[in-house]
Amino acid sequence: MATQYKVGDRVKVKPGKNHDEMTKDKVGTVKEISTEALGIKFDGMSGIHKWYVDDEVEPEAGSSAEGGNDRGASMKRVSRAITAELWAITPAALQTIATIVRGHQLPDAEQETPAYIKRDYELMAGPGAQRLAGAARTFVVDGVAIMPITGPIFPRANMMTEFSGATSVSVLTDDYRRALAADEVGAILFMIDSPGGAVSGIQAFADVVAAGAKKKPTTAYVAGTAASAAYWIASAAGEVVIDRTGIVGSIGVVAGVPVQVAPDGNGKLWLEIVSTNAPNKRPDPTSEEGLAEIVSTLDALEKLFIADVAKGRNTTAAKVKADFGAGGVKVGADAVTAGMADRVASYDATLSALRREVANRRRLADLKR
Repeated sequence: MATQYKVGDRVKVKPGKNHDEMTKDKVGTVKEISTEALGIKFDGMSGIHKWYVDDEVEPEAGSSAEGGNDRGASMKRVSRAITAELWAITPAALQTIATIVRGHQLPDAEQETPAYIKRDYELMAGPGAQRLAGAARTFVVDGVAIMPITGPIFPRANMMTEFSGATSVSVLTDDYRRALAADEVGAILFMIDSPGGAVSGIQAFADVVAAGAKKKPTTAYVAGTAASAAYWIASAAGEVVIDRTGIVGSIGVVAGVPVQVAPDGNGKLWLEIVSTNAPNKRPDPTSEEGLAEIVSTLDALEKLFIADVAKGRNTTAAKVKADFGAGGVKVGADAVTAGMADRVASYDATLSALRREVANRRRLADLKR
């Protein structure tokens, strides 16, 4: 049948169009489209789908179906999501986030974190690992707390961190502080495979790590990629260990700036007008003045990024600018040569070394009693 709806759209039965009392004013999800009608699974009802035609239902208020195929509205949602943050992330990862937002490929917020993601964190930690009490994603094995830092990094927990294996800075901070406070933890190991993420909260967490590393040995292990914001975090650890194929760097900050060049799907052209004394509230990236204003903000954040990396790696800002990739990345041994990492080793070897270190310190402490 020809229909304005697609599978997954949220719809509501129009007043007076319900087939029975159970579906009066009910809201549901289009599950199937036949040659004659829409198969709808109504909220709170089990069993067979109820069949309705287009003129018997209407889009649920606020749903993706309400706007039909309005590409302009979709693009505005993407713009708001991307431009609400400044990013320290690889280009491909930022494009992936935009694609997910544009396509609404987000799960139901009421669902729990899938078991396979929880299990994946446990597998990363290795055999014998037990979840640290009260922690969201940190496991402990033989006195070493293992904290996965995976996927894009966001300031706070959201559906991508809960369902897609991305990382929340707020969760990281809480887990790290719990590890520092736990008597059972003698060392902390970040297992990093992340393209970076939003700038918000990264410097604050890096400061927490730098201070915490003085209390308990903290090692950043780069299993895959520690780019941009992820490297900002890694550089604050007491030691950076990298896999032979590990990638580090991408030091710099980027902003996604929307520029409307044509009317949207409704034929409307959106204009933003700012007050007299706030010309830089909406700088025009297509003008020299506007571009300079945007770049000045990015440069200010980049300066802090570089300073933190220099401090964490015990070097100078000039060295970071000259030898740490200039926004690019370095791999394995080349990263060690440049001073971006301390040594190349496998994850198992790195974890084993930390386990021995914790055991030796505990034996020494017992002898002194």
